[in-house]
Amino acid sequence: MESHFIRGDIESALSNWTQAEQEHSSNQLKKSVNTEAEHSQIELWKAELALAGCLQPEDGATLFEHARKLLLPEPDRLYIDGMLADTSLEAVLLFRRSIQTAPFHYRARMMLITTQLSLAMLEQAKADIQVARQMYPENTDFILLEGLHHALTLAPEQAQQVLELANFSSNELNNWTTLYGIAGTLVNSPAIDTGMGELDEAQLTEVCKLISTIMLPLFRERHWRLPLQTETQLKNVFSKWLDQKTAGAQPSHASTIATLETAIQVHPEASLMIALGGLRLLQCDGNPANAESEIPKLELARSAYRQSIKHPGYLKHGDQMTWKALFTIATVLGQMMHHEVAENFQQVLHAASMIQTDSINVASRARTFVILIMEHGNNAQAIRWVDRWIELSTMGSQGWQDAVWHKAVLAKRLEQWVDVIRSCDALLDVDPTYPEVVPLRDFAVAKLRDVLGDEQTELP
Repeated sequence: MESHFIRGDIESALSNWTQAEQEHSSNQLKKSVNTEAEHSQIELWKAELALAGCLQPEDGATLFEHARKLLLPEPDRLYIDGMLADTSLEAVLLFRRSIQTAPFHYRARMMLITTQLSLAMLEQAKADIQVARQMYPENTDFILLEGLHHALTLAPEQAQQVLELANFSSNELNNWTTLYGIAGTLVNSPAIDTGMGELDEAQLTEVCKLISTIMLPLFRERHWRLPLQTETQLKNVFSKWLDQKTAGAQPSHASTIATLETAIQVHPEASLMIALGGLRLLQCDGNPANAESEIPKLELARSAYRQSIKHPGYLKHGDQMTWKALFTIATVLGQMMHHEVAENFQQVLHAASMIQTDSINVASRARTFVILIMEHGNNAQAIRWVDRWIELSTMGSQGWQDAVWHKAVLAKRLEQWVDVIRSCDALLDVDPTYPEVVPLRDFAVAKLRDVLGDEQTELP
């Protein structure tokens, strides 16, 4: 029976379970210790088959609860506890204990790996996949999980090489190649950020559709599962979001937020927290006149984003969306609503220091970083943002001139006299009448000569 589960041969497992149940249907047989142990195994297999959809309308959770009351070996008991765990993290610990007690407990090992991958615990999953491949070298599921791990760690060539070992038809190969491509997209593309940490609902919907229509059906086809509570909560999240979009209705953010909050308690993966923070932020209008009602909403959004930093997850992309959102929230709270101004400005500076300049692709947004940071005298940090502002501006335009002028001012504050001169020259080449450029250049030249100590030294 167990070998059929290992091979993924559910139909044969169902046939063997039916035969085994008939052979152990006598109440008299169930009274002996040996046959009670055998009966408990049959009940456990029955629960597995119910989850695989073979014994509808049987409820897998109820069957697991029933099997747990019977005489079971400790590894099986730990496995059931993992399947029924209140949270995914608890389940990981229980599955781990099960395979520590019985290394060849196939289902516990499978569940450990799939649960870790669902939590984006990629390093831990990698080690367990390597062990599983050594123990079951020809097992198709562990081959596919190894390929999936390669895809999620942006190693598509290795993923494809592993997939070739699965001995699949061309159609199956195409399906899993597509799935691996989607997996890579989840961790490599900034899919749900509009630019400054705001949630892009349309992009998030596309991500959910890809997962729901391509990835999950293939996982179900392989009978891959997650702990029961985890599956329920994730199903609720996808259903809540996609059902509203399919109906063409305006999403009920309050309802979706409640669903996400419940799911995160069970399954603390960062993508859910980012989505929660984004939806909470969408509920805010940023109007200082409504500060009394807006400040608590902004703080809740900030809390969700901060929580996402502490957990692994997909769609994180180096936490760039999260840091941009935290920058935006702190700016609104401190600059617009004058709420805990000093503390929020420190949060602005910290978030700005964590954001990669190339993640900002609009000149006006780079300008925002420069102005806010210069306003509070952090010139060393502002200089990297002014370079991005210049890079994103059209050469010679008014915006470009404004950016170059700010670079000249910053360079003066940092006593980088060569950069002052070069910035002033760039401005004079475009507009010889640009205000205050000539005096600033003359000042920088004098300072540089003082530093060099030689009036004859050739200057830039």
